[in-house]
Amino acid sequence: MPIMEPMQFDQLIKHLEHSLKQPLPGVKAHTRLFPPTRSEFPPINFSAVKIGAVLAMLFSQNGQTRLTFILRQKYNGVHSGQISFPGGGYEENDLTYSKTATRETQEEIGVPEEEIKIIGQLSQLYIPPSNFLVYPFVGYIQKQPNYKPDITEVTEVFDLSLNELMKEECFQFQPVISRSKQVKVPCFVTQNRLIWGATAMILNELLEIIKQGSDF
Repeated sequence: MPIMEPMQFDQLIKHLEHSLKQPLPGVKAHTRLFPPTRSEFPPINFSAVKIGAVLAMLFSQNGQTRLTFILRQKYNGVHSGQISFPGGGYEENDLTYSKTATRETQEEIGVPEEEIKIIGQLSQLYIPPSNFLVYPFVGYIQKQPNYKPDITEVTEVFDLSLNELMKEECFQFQPVISRSKQVKVPCFVTQNRLIWGATAMILNELLEIIKQGSDF
């Protein structure tokens, strides 16, 4: 993959604004990061599915474009202790899925909704273990965020450089515990962070779209 040079944040945003209006990589990008256990689940039941939205939030720091993630608290659920994008379930008052993404981002990591500019939407993704159909959005803020995590949901908020995430050696196969057994999954590994599952699938589509801009 090409590595982004510093000081190209505005160009990246323009590239994404254009590219997210075009046909998306979708399933092709997701498939590369499918955990082997995904095939064990039944097909999606649209009558019972829950709706959610997440935000891939970009910002520039010291000439680098960075992407925000959260580490979820440990709880009695399938996504306990996992790395994800900020986001959560759709509520009727949200009116739009993008509103869900920005509202949940403010609630989980303390970035005010009014500071977030939505660029576009990635491909929706069904998450079998939690029965969520997730709508991922891409957005950015113009300054370095001042994270204020909701400690009831979030253990840690952190951000990673797109330069690092786009390096070939960042894509690996590593063992994780899934459905009470250890399996080796495709994932992104950098800065001692292991990103797998739905978050990795969404991330891979974003990186594929960025890669399409040959000048980056």
